[in-house]
Amino acid sequence: MRDGNYIFDAHMHYTGIFKPPDMSFIDYLDANGIDRAIINTLNTKANMSVLKDKMGQLLKLGKTNLQKFNIFSEFSENGQPDHQKVIELQKSNPERIFPFFWYNPTDPKDEDQKKGLKILEDALNNEFYGVKLQLAMIPVAVERLYPVAELLTKYDKPLYIHPSGGVFAAPRTSPFSLIPLVRENPDLKLIIGHASYTMEFVIEVVAAVKSLGTLAKNIFFETSVSIPFGIASYAKIFGADHVLFGSDTPPASPWTPEYDKIALMNLPTSQKKLIFNDNTARLLKVTK
Repeated sequence: MRDGNYIFDAHMHYTGIFKPPDMSFIDYLDANGIDRAIINTLNTKANMSVLKDKMGQLLKLGKTNLQKFNIFSEFSENGQPDHQKVIELQKSNPERIFPFFWYNPTDPKDEDQKKGLKILEDALNNEFYGVKLQLAMIPVAVERLYPVAELLTKYDKPLYIHPSGGVFAAPRTSPFSLIPLVRENPDLKLIIGHASYTMEFVIEVVAAVKSLGTLAKNIFFETSVSIPFGIASYAKIFGADHVLFGSDTPPASPWTPEYDKIALMNLPTSQKKLIFNDNTARLLKVTK
């Protein structure tokens, strides 16, 4: 609890540069007043070292070839990520840790996704509460996401999409590109991650989600690494019951600034309660 607010953080990772190396993850939760959290694994190579390691390749590429260059090929071309650390955390702290499966739909050795979807379904039948897709690391057409969306609809578990700002072969995610995914799977609960990472993105998201009409009822907006004005806009336009507090800590940000963005907003206490805890608990069907 923080300042009297129960906290269910909708976007965390098991480690990262903003967690002191000698501090356990549970101690990190306690130090920040986080009661429960959705936890993801982490591609620990996805930092500036990736760019430095591949700089020689980049310098040799022309503009056309750059657009085809997959800087995260080691991730996207090697099956499903390792979730062991997340599983261990969940097993030792089942009332506080709620894992999402970081799914890779682009493994060239699993073209029909049968192997990946089987691994995913086994995970959903056990300790995992949803799926994360990191579109900056997987050059993928939206049609390739239909099978995972269908599976999540079957299990009534949410899909978290981390949008791409445009990284070489991984094109920028347009919110309008997600409309067919939602129309094809109208009962899918979709979380748009980093939902206001730029104001331009907010404008597009609002227009795209508005165009869905009644299907917008299953769209949620996660707040990490986001502009506060955009967060407030989602709460006003779609309702505070569609906004999920997330921090993307400890790899992307210190926790307190992410918390303060919501705590300092001119929103009723009842709406902050929804954003900080109740919406995520309801989405994951956590009743305790």
